[in-house]
Amino acid sequence: MERVGPGQAVSLLGEFVGQVSTFMAPGLCKEELRALHLERFNNLCALARVVPAHLLHISLTGTFWQEIERAL
Repeated sequence: MERVGPGQAVSLLGEFVGQVSTFMAPGLCKEELRALHLERFNNLCALARVVPAHLLHISLTGTFWQEIERAL
């Protein structure tokens, strides 16, 4: 398990949110789309400031649950 800072957390979360929200903005004009992206970015920044973020590296032989317990 690897702790990541707020900047990297925002970057990773932004990528994930972009993937799942691809179809949420059809028909929006350019200004509405820009406002949507700005609001999403601001929300991700607020989240990253208060919630610790980690990357979990897993493998078939890893100790997944022990790493989770250690981090908590």
